[in-house]
Amino acid sequence: MSEEATFWDNYDLERDGIRIQAVIQPAINLALVHNDVPVVRSVRVTNTSDSRLQDVTLTLALNGRGVPLAEVWTSTLSEPLAPGEHRLWDRFDSFVPAHDHLAGLNESHPATATVTVSRAWGPAVTLAGPVRVLAHNEWLSAPVFFESLAAFVQPNTHAVASVLDTAAELLRDNTHDASLGGYQAGPERASRIAMAVYEALRSRDIRYVNPPASFENTGQKGSSISVQ
Repeated sequence: MSEEATFWDNYDLERDGIRIQAVIQPAINLALVHNDVPVVRSVRVTNTSDSRLQDVTLTLALNGRGVPLAEVWTSTLSEPLAPGEHRLWDRFDSFVPAHDHLAGLNESHPATATVTVSRAWGPAVTLAGPVRVLAHNEWLSAPVFFESLAAFVQPNTHAVASVLDTAAELLRDNTHDASLGGYQAGPERASRIAMAVYEALRSRDIRYVNPPASFENTGQKGSSISVQ
């Protein structure tokens, strides 16, 4: 079994003539949403009753902290579902957690993804799976998502711009040239730029903070540069 297959949570519920099989991500963060990793990967609905199911509707919801975290997603079959038949949904592009919530989240919190199947003339069946909503700077320790670490590199953030402004001022004071041109002006200039960036970072008194031990197996939460 692949690393990808072992990471997702698989759920299976059968009730009142309906079987729901869902594959749900156990945790989400801003980086994964940014890279189009879905909260729900697939849902299979099977008619285990002896009668055709009319107007079968699949509904997805994500709630946490007592409020919806994503717009409700729905899909209704155009044809009845005969006994023993199933339908598979595996594209949920619009079922996405709110960006503003994820971007402003400093501490993780629990949430619940619900998969509800309703039909005409019968009770709805709901499957619920826990989802951990991670802080904006928290990443998952799962090999299948290691590539998402690149999403944490944000060259246009205010913190980076502030460091570069300070480096430019140092270059102006020491070389009478505030440009940050990289290697265009030769290796000596590039070394001076690197030294200025280092001094700009050092002036901020950045300190290393040990994360809690629990982060060892689940991932790690980063720290932001303090802008002064």
